[in-house]
Amino acid sequence: MTLRTRLLLLSLATVAVIVVTLLTMHMNSLMTASINNIIDRSDNSGRQIQAFMRRRIEERLMARSVLPSDQAELRKIYESIIEEDEDLAAMLIEQMVGSRAIVEILIANEAGITLVSSNPAQTGKPMISRPELIRLRDENPISRITTVLTAQNDYESRTSFGDAGNQRALFTIQILVSPILMKAALLPELKGTSIVALLSLIVAMLLAYASARLAMRPIQEIGDIIDRLAQGESIADISHEKAQEKEVALVESKLNFLSEQFQNTQRDAESRRLAAMSSLTSGVAHEIKNPLNSIALRLELVRAHIENGSDSANDELDIVAQEVTRLDRVVKTFLDFTRPLELAMEEVDPTVLSQDVLNFIQPEAESRSIQLKLAPPQKPIHLRGDQDLLKQAMMNIVKNALEAMEKDGQLTVTIENKRGECEIRIHDTGPGIPTEIQQKIFNLYFSTKETGNGIGLAMTFRAIQLHGGSITIESEAGKGTTFQLRLPVHKMETRA
Repeated sequence: MTLRTRLLLLSLATVAVIVVTLLTMHMNSLMTASINNIIDRSDNSGRQIQAFMRRRIEERLMARSVLPSDQAELRKIYESIIEEDEDLAAMLIEQMVGSRAIVEILIANEAGITLVSSNPAQTGKPMISRPELIRLRDENPISRITTVLTAQNDYESRTSFGDAGNQRALFTIQILVSPILMKAALLPELKGTSIVALLSLIVAMLLAYASARLAMRPIQEIGDIIDRLAQGESIADISHEKAQEKEVALVESKLNFLSEQFQNTQRDAESRRLAAMSSLTSGVAHEIKNPLNSIALRLELVRAHIENGSDSANDELDIVAQEVTRLDRVVKTFLDFTRPLELAMEEVDPTVLSQDVLNFIQPEAESRSIQLKLAPPQKPIHLRGDQDLLKQAMMNIVKNALEAMEKDGQLTVTIENKRGECEIRIHDTGPGIPTEIQQKIFNLYFSTKETGNGIGLAMTFRAIQLHGGSITIESEAGKGTTFQLRLPVHKMETRA
């Protein structure tokens, strides 16, 4: 999925969430207002019916010449008045018709038997309890919306009626409200709101698409700049073509800086390569010059012996053959050193690598009474390289260190992570390396030992450079020598 597509989808999702949230809030507001209105309407109807009932009972009692003293008989009279009053039944129907959500109004006695109802079929039947309407108002918005849109069962609002001298409720006025009728009353408004929300979503999608294209234009221009840079064009040529946006100009300046840095790095690398080749060829020339001079001198001696009739010519020819063999070895070493290497790259743990090297030289170190010490890093470090080549590079250094200390010394290998580089310090307590030859020890064929061939440290230097690293040396007479190998740390990929 492209960045433009992801940006577009994110914009559309954000707009959709906002629109749906606003639509839900508006629906909840409409339903809350509708429910509050129905509750107020039901309470008002209950109070009006209650006042009408009280007035009717008082009128009928005043028309009687004798009032019963027994409360039970009095309640029966109340019930008969309510049950026989046709005007009260008409009032119930009138109150029901005046509301779009009320479906039935009932009046029941203390025992819960319906005395009068807007639906005559319910007269004489028990009053059935329903969920209170006020509970619908107190639900959370999502539940309230879901209930109004899907519920089938009615809700009730009740009002009690009792006489002045009795705290008990003689009658109960039940007003039934249908969520179906509530939904029917709200649908026109909800439909209009939904249409507006849909149109808003469509407009928002178009705006999001346009915004995504507008936002991606600088990135597209940056991509074009990078492509043209990769094809060899310069920043200056690209910059003068058209006026660029501020973001593009900022990235362009960064690319220009990186381009200069890259070019400088290339020049530095080329300079180092030329310097290395110059040092290498000068060393090779020196090694070739000596046997050639010797061969030329011996050939002159051979010619003189032949002219004098001496038998020593064979001895001189043997020496010439030895020099030719040495010259052949020098040439082969040079060819091996300059031949490109294919690195077998793999994950390398420098701690394990160093421990393997120290384990290998442990017997020789013990025979010389030399202590070996490894100081691993605080946290694991991972490299990527040719393990055999790196091991041989370290082996060349530690073997030279053992030979330099001879007896009763200490060899310490310290590994640290410094600013994204793995630094391996190999320190010995030998006599040190004189300052005047420290810059020559990595040259091919340079050696201070009588039996040395001057190849080991040159190979070590080459191996470290092939891994994108560097090697330096610190040495002081009488205090030993420290080789510092710096290699780039490999960042391990995190897998979910």
